[in-house]
Amino acid sequence: MFKAPKFEITKEILLLISKIDEVKGYWNCFKKNIDTDKVLPLQTTIKTSVSAVSDVLKYEEETDMTGYLMALNWIFADYEAIILSEKTVDKIYRMIENLPPDAEIEKNYAIPKPKDNEYSCTIFGGIDLYEDNTETEEKYSLSGYTIEDILEWAGQELFSKKLHPLFVTCIVAAEMLKLKVYPRANSRLSRLLTMLIMLKSGYTYLPNYSLDKTIKEEYSLYETAYENAMDDGEELEFEFWNTVYLKILQKHATNLLEEIDNLEPAKLKKTASVKKQTPPQKEYKDLPELQVKIVKMFEKSDRITISEVAKSTKTNINTVKKHLATMTENKIIKKHGKTRGAWYSLV
Repeated sequence: MFKAPKFEITKEILLLISKIDEVKGYWNCFKKNIDTDKVLPLQTTIKTSVSAVSDVLKYEEETDMTGYLMALNWIFADYEAIILSEKTVDKIYRMIENLPPDAEIEKNYAIPKPKDNEYSCTIFGGIDLYEDNTETEEKYSLSGYTIEDILEWAGQELFSKKLHPLFVTCIVAAEMLKLKVYPRANSRLSRLLTMLIMLKSGYTYLPNYSLDKTIKEEYSLYETAYENAMDDGEELEFEFWNTVYLKILQKHATNLLEEIDNLEPAKLKKTASVKKQTPPQKEYKDLPELQVKIVKMFEKSDRITISEVAKSTKTNINTVKKHLATMTENKIIKKHGKTRGAWYSLV
């Protein structure tokens, strides 16, 4: 069982959270009047993220980044339906490593024993920003909790809303980096979980500006902070860690605002529009019941995905696909994208 660590909530931490939440509120207003997918395209974010990770990978062999791209697409498109669980992390890991869906993963619930006066478990695994090296014969066990325990706790906290979601984000990110359960890519998994938890908590600007880019820019601060937060290589000093991690997330939010400020006014004006209202139901009286439900979903969102429709209407996903295809053919809705990250808008 995982128990939340105790830490002091300082004025600095509260200020950082308030600044991030301010951007969250600003973004929610901004996207109501601007087509954010046109001015800050999701695919640009994904390409930037893949490039940022690829630039700093230090494997001897060339690393195929297709899997990381797919993982980003999946999280950005289906975050509402994705369950926080170890199975989900397994799925993301297999994507990143381009493994078959049923491939076994040799997990390690022990970490290297630190050498004298050295930390062998840093934020990115020692000298490498995005990867880790846990190969050693001498290991010692952790204190009995697993990734499943951590994510179950995170899900409960997000549901109960007793703990601010940014604290949940910080804790999960740190524990993923500390455990280093997977053979490789633990830091990438940590960041993808950061994105997933924040998206689930309403920080919907993540698909429109690359977190990986910000982390790459803040590498020195980021890795050093994690080393300094460690106590004898076993325990984290969470007050220190939370402060630094929130600084990174706040810098990311500030970068987004700067990106918006740099947009050409003419481009913003061109994409500005009042949010589409769902046409009266009487215009769709001849549609099947499921398709009427799908149309109504646009009252709450400008974009929907297959998994969102299946979850909202409690309908088999194959049936949903058929109805969406028919609605697209009849020009009731429009499909965007062709991969698992595809989504739909109202025509």
